[in-house]
Amino acid sequence: MKKSKIVNTISLFICLIALLNGCVVHYPITTDVSELNERKYNFHHTLYYKTHESNFFIESGGPDKIDEVFKCQNYFDNVEKVYDITIPQKGYYVLIIPKWRQPSLPAMAFGYLSAITFTILPAWSTKDGYDLYFELYRDDIKVKTFDYRIKRVGGVWIALLPFVWVNFLTNSEEDAFEAATYQFFRDVESSIDLWQANTPN
Repeated sequence: MKKSKIVNTISLFICLIALLNGCVVHYPITTDVSELNERKYNFHHTLYYKTHESNFFIESGGPDKIDEVFKCQNYFDNVEKVYDITIPQKGYYVLIIPKWRQPSLPAMAFGYLSAITFTILPAWSTKDGYDLYFELYRDDIKVKTFDYRIKRVGGVWIALLPFVWVNFLTNSEEDAFEAATYQFFRDVESSIDLWQANTPN
C-alpha cells in the first residue's frame, strides 16, 4: 500500500513538473494595468495586509508581485505588511490567499506521458492556474471577499523547443498577479468607502 502511494506521488510530481514548466506558457489577461494603476485614493489611514502561506507550487514570483503592488503607494498613503495571524481590532486589513488550481485529469495524464517520453509526446493544459482571494476586514469584521481567477495555458512538446523565446513576449505569472491585484484595488473603490477621510482608524 505504501509502495503504491509512493509511486502515485512520484507520478503526479513528474506530471506536474511537465505541465508547470512547459515549453510555452501564457497567462491571458484582459485587464489594462496601465489604466488601473493611475488612480490614487484619498485614504489617509494605514492599510494592513498579510499574504497567506499556501502549500502549492508557484512558478516565478506571483506573491512577490502582490507585495510590490501593495507597496507602490499608487492607491494608499500608508501600507504595512503584517505577519501576525491575528486580525487587527481596528483599521483596515486585507488577507490575501493564493490557491493553486490543478490541471484537469486528462491534462495530468498527458503530462505524465510527455514526461516519461522526454516530451516526445505532446501535453497541454488550459484549466490550471490560480485562484486569488482578497478578504477585506474593517475593525476585525469581514466586509467582503474579492476573488480573481488566473488562467494558465501551457504546452509541452519537443517540437516547441525552438519557440521557447515566445515566453518572453507573453504574459507571465507576475503579470497575471499584478493585474489581479490592481483589479482588486479598483473593485474596492466601488464596494466600500475606503478612501473616506472620516473612516475610523
